[in-house]
Amino acid sequence: MHREIDCLIVGSGMGSVTCGTALAQRGWRVVLLTPGALEDSFYRIQDRFEHDRSPDLLWGLEEGGFLHPLLATEEQPPVVRLQPGVQVVLPCHRVGLYGPGPDWERELRREFSSSWSDILICSEALCQLSEVIWARMETPLWTMARWSSSRLDGKRHLRTFLRERGITPPFCDMAEAVAAACFGVDPSQATVAMAAMAFGHARKGFFAPREGTKAFIERPIRRFQALGGEIRDGVVREITVRWNTIREVATADGEVVSSRYVVWEPDAGPQDRVLHLVVDEMLIPGEMGRNVLVVEAEGSGEAPPGLLQLALGVVGDADGRSSRKRAVAIRVLRAPRRDPVSLLDEAFPGWAGAETCPVPPRQAAPDFPLASRWLRPRNLFLTSQASPLGCGLPAAAWSGHRIATRLLRRT
Repeated sequence: MHREIDCLIVGSGMGSVTCGTALAQRGWRVVLLTPGALEDSFYRIQDRFEHDRSPDLLWGLEEGGFLHPLLATEEQPPVVRLQPGVQVVLPCHRVGLYGPGPDWERELRREFSSSWSDILICSEALCQLSEVIWARMETPLWTMARWSSSRLDGKRHLRTFLRERGITPPFCDMAEAVAAACFGVDPSQATVAMAAMAFGHARKGFFAPREGTKAFIERPIRRFQALGGEIRDGVVREITVRWNTIREVATADGEVVSSRYVVWEPDAGPQDRVLHLVVDEMLIPGEMGRNVLVVEAEGSGEAPPGLLQLALGVVGDADGRSSRKRAVAIRVLRAPRRDPVSLLDEAFPGWAGAETCPVPPRQAAPDFPLASRWLRPRNLFLTSQASPLGCGLPAAAWSGHRIATRLLRRT
């Protein structure tokens, strides 16, 4: 069987869905080829509970944000803005990260009474720097920042930068934790530019799925199909390249597709540093938000403190029945000196008895045949889960959005 389309998208992530929806909205004939069920990349159901594959800080969903048109309909939006956007649990502090305003000033006055004014000035400067990064989002991080007349400030280590300005260590730990969660790096790798984008996202808003990840991701999938997009299970078996251009793509089931453009989203790989728990809601503090960062106390040894990123699921079972338990996805950004569950139990007493859900192995998608070639075909585009704005689902969606914009400009 042979068919001709405008764009073939190979992948099962947020970048593929976003790119396909933007193209289908302009009347393009788009086929999304996925190696398995599309929803499996975002969540899983186990023991009637819906678990996120991995915690993510969702940004770009505010009104006017690049992801807003993907979800905007006459229905109730599937996400809620979190206030605070992130809750950081330090050994002696619990700080909610707000955008600049009275709430953020109140948090700083309460937790950092001796240095709150310096921290407020620094956080506002970080938000201003984020606007520079937004304006140059296709440029590497180290070339973007312009602060104190130095083009290299954006590349500098965040802790060194803060200490030079007299910021106290507890806030340094908090800023590093937020930047690490936004970019998926070890806290020691956090730079000024990363922290700027993390605080900039907090000002615009961090979001969480209103009714869970399942309901959130089903919205753009239905929208893509309603616009004429086609989703098919399968893998690429063979490709034909002439004059540095992909001419045909053959799938494992024998279909041959001629496509003007091919978009490939590499697999994110196994989430081997993600734990899943089912926690009684009574053990979750009432002031805790949906996004939580737990920082281990500094030890006397040389080992740096651990950092855990938590995503609290919605209340209730996946089948809609009421429940007093929540599914919690926990990503280990920096391994603590002890078992992560004992660190959680210290921060939230009672969590040591939580039910641990083993993560079933997810079969990795096969590599695209041309991905490793130095000379890439001119009509092949690759999405990425990392960008100067952050990482994870929003970064992948942003990458897909940018690719779709480039393709639409060519017509």
